[in-house]
Amino acid sequence: MAQQPTRPCLSCGTPMPVGQRFYANCGATMEGDPYKPTELTPGSGISSLMSSMPTSFDSDAGSSAPPPPPMSQGYQFQQSQGYQPPLASYQTPTFAKPQQDSSGRVLGQIGCGVGMIILLVLALCGTAVYFTYGFIRGNVNNVSSSNQPGGSTGNTGDTGNTSNTNNTSTQSSSLNAVVTYASVKITVVDVKQAKSFSDDTNTPDQGVVRLNFKEDTSDKPGRYYYGDCLRLLLPDGTSVIPSNFQYGFAPDASISRKNWVDFPVSLSIHANQMVLRIGTATEAQMDIPLTGTADLNKYQAKTATPNKQALYEGVNWTITSATSQWSFAGKQADKGMFYVVVTVKMDNNTSNDFRGYPGDYIRLKAGTTTTTPDIDSTIPLGVAAGQTNTTGMCAFLVPQGNTDYTFVLLAASSNGAGQDVSIPFQV
Repeated sequence: MAQQPTRPCLSCGTPMPVGQRFYANCGATMEGDPYKPTELTPGSGISSLMSSMPTSFDSDAGSSAPPPPPMSQGYQFQQSQGYQPPLASYQTPTFAKPQQDSSGRVLGQIGCGVGMIILLVLALCGTAVYFTYGFIRGNVNNVSSSNQPGGSTGNTGDTGNTSNTNNTSTQSSSLNAVVTYASVKITVVDVKQAKSFSDDTNTPDQGVVRLNFKEDTSDKPGRYYYGDCLRLLLPDGTSVIPSNFQYGFAPDASISRKNWVDFPVSLSIHANQMVLRIGTATEAQMDIPLTGTADLNKYQAKTATPNKQALYEGVNWTITSATSQWSFAGKQADKGMFYVVVTVKMDNNTSNDFRGYPGDYIRLKAGTTTTTPDIDSTIPLGVAAGQTNTTGMCAFLVPQGNTDYTFVLLAASSNGAGQDVSIPFQV
């Protein structure tokens, strides 16, 4: 029998032997046999073919494959010479299998790579920042150590005493200057000069002058702020305001405490050339030279005991003491003025009560100035009949420079009858 021609593949041109459905080269399939079409006759369909097939096969000892089915009428199956039946376990070629999309895997690999790069960059940046911080911190600590003087607070040294710590000079001078400002006793203990102090919160570039002092109050609190009432006067006449405090405001009543205040001043100017001024521009100011030998006598209170008497409205008035001072009841005297505080004793030996408001009938004359009592005076509003040893105090704001005063009790009659009662005294 003649060999059937082979059909070339339309895709790759490879011929296919008869009886195979797949091209071995490209995996394409061929449906039907264009060279041997299937012939069908009436009554020879698939159902007729299936009915003619045996239901069982006799096993042959030398063959494990079943024999081919018998030929039906009208169906011709011719086997070409050299025909090889297809393998039962045929596998589709790799190129014919659908391939899984690998773009997701590729993108995942790219993402992992980018993430590793980002982590590496962050690690390098963190390392650089860490070492930079350590370098800067070490330098700052070194600078702070070199600028921190030893014994900068709480020490009182001799005039001109100098100590050196970390190559920084600290000059300390003892002062122990005492004045009373706004009814607060202030003792300026010492003055120190340094580039900086360990408890500074606002260190100036040029250097610091620090004043250490104590504050003591009576039953009245102070009424001031150090930023307003303290100035440091330099040799050229300029004034410097404070730059830092331990306590910036006056203490409350009945308080004793330590305090300090700093001024930004160049270290080239020695403290003994400076003057501490206490008091605002509208107050009676007190100047304290920082020499350690300043004469502050004019700022001290002066007290006299006149013990002079006068009879007024049946009451015997006695001035037991009189004091000139720069402040009263927590208030500093006005500029160019000071207070004169008069203490009196009243004895009513009559059978009539005495009544009167001190501001209406009490006056103090100082030179040509006549003034009324301060509102914080304690003269009682009356003395009962037969009452003795009643005491009170009244303060007057008068011009500085006076030493002779007259305590005046105005005539009680509103129509001008009677006479004023005067008690002169000196302080």
